[in-house]
Amino acid sequence: MLLLTCQVSAQGDVKPELNVALSVGPASADPRFDNSFAGNSVLRHVYEPLFYHDAEGNLQPWLARSWRYIDERTLEIVLQEGVVFHNGEPFTSESVKYTIESIIDPDSQATNRAALTVIERIETPDPHTVRIVTSQPSRPLLGNLAFQPVGFLPPASGNAIDQRSASEAIGTGPYRMVEFEPGERVVLEENEDYWAFDPAYSRIVFDIISDAGARIAAVEAEQAMMINNVSVDQAARLQAIPHLEVVSTETARTMFLMFRFDKDIVKNDLFRHALNVAINRDVIVDVILGGYAEVATSPVPPALFAHTELNVPEFDVDEARRLLTEAGYDGEPIELIAGSGRHLMDRLIAQALAGLLEAAGVTVDLRILEWGQFANETWASADEDKSWDIAFFGWGVATGDPDWFLRPNFHSEISNFGYANESVDDLIERGQATLDESEAREIYRQLQEVLWEDLPALFLYYQPQLDVVNTRLHGYATTPDEYMYFDTLVNRTRLE
Repeated sequence: MLLLTCQVSAQGDVKPELNVALSVGPASADPRFDNSFAGNSVLRHVYEPLFYHDAEGNLQPWLARSWRYIDERTLEIVLQEGVVFHNGEPFTSESVKYTIESIIDPDSQATNRAALTVIERIETPDPHTVRIVTSQPSRPLLGNLAFQPVGFLPPASGNAIDQRSASEAIGTGPYRMVEFEPGERVVLEENEDYWAFDPAYSRIVFDIISDAGARIAAVEAEQAMMINNVSVDQAARLQAIPHLEVVSTETARTMFLMFRFDKDIVKNDLFRHALNVAINRDVIVDVILGGYAEVATSPVPPALFAHTELNVPEFDVDEARRLLTEAGYDGEPIELIAGSGRHLMDRLIAQALAGLLEAAGVTVDLRILEWGQFANETWASADEDKSWDIAFFGWGVATGDPDWFLRPNFHSEISNFGYANESVDDLIERGQATLDESEAREIYRQLQEVLWEDLPALFLYYQPQLDVVNTRLHGYATTPDEYMYFDTLVNRTRLE
């Protein structure tokens, strides 16, 4: 295990050092190429977005000073003045134009590029004004800009960063990146020229410790002031330790079983409904997850705009068997894949799901993969070979808008899972295009009802974020977008 250096006590003007242990770190020092919430949490201290979501999910200004719609396709943003990058370059409208255009370029490999492809062009009438013109009205655009890009890069250095394999970071944030070892450690030092406030720490050290037991040992020994992704079965013991606090936060993450629509039996509505009632969601939530999670009552979680309460399917193994027979299921193997180590108790839950389906008469071939392998296999392009039939995973929505959950997974032109429903496509497109909130709520209500009945996925539960924090670290709080902030405009902490 990589041990963490101890904190330095604040004496006079000497600032303390903060040590944090995370299960996953950034895969790249360039925010355009990292898509993990833990990795983005690290990068958010170095790079900054135009807007951010506060604890209530409301959009707040960051590098943007104000914004307004000139018309339904043109968003005008006035930028903060006096902001400079870590290399001394000024932050201007050209910085915004360069970064976004590099993401939406057809050849771009940026993660979540689809969140911004509605952008048609970017105008820069002056150094502190940006006009973003979209190909159609887009209600989710503001939330998507708060999420992707995570932060902006200087145009003069951006290409050079690419050429250095994204191992260097040049942002505008309160901390500079001085050490980056992917999968091992990220070290940040205070930016003494930061535009917004005086950073609280001289250094923030993020050690990446994938083993849950090793992370727990680090926080118990006070080598780390905070750890994430805590095993539920350890939560009660850790809460009883005087210098530790377990923090459970509602998120915008739905956990589900996604079908891949290749096999005829999977396309059969009766087969999918049989599996839906074969799953005892209460056992998963109350027993395996210790009551920390909530049974899903719709595809869209309560933390998001337009969540609609629907009836939870009743666990009925006899009904499941009857539906399987009516569907003509002949016992052919169904391959279920799941990732390990990414979500709370994911390996154990995958095994429980396989057992529940087998108890109803489904022949399950369960494969549990390392998270990176699982992600690659799940999100491989549609024309690549895939062997799995059902995948167990979750989707967190950092944009604050249901579009970023519904469109990538269930729109026939975007989803890699082969699901196609013209009614669903139409509702997704209408939900994205309307700027009227009440109209959007009604569209998403209808959309959730259709998905709840058609079952392109089996919606299981809403997963919380579970962290352990040392009581010496004051002010730590997470938000529904699952980012972890320690010294930013969103959240500021201090060591005592």
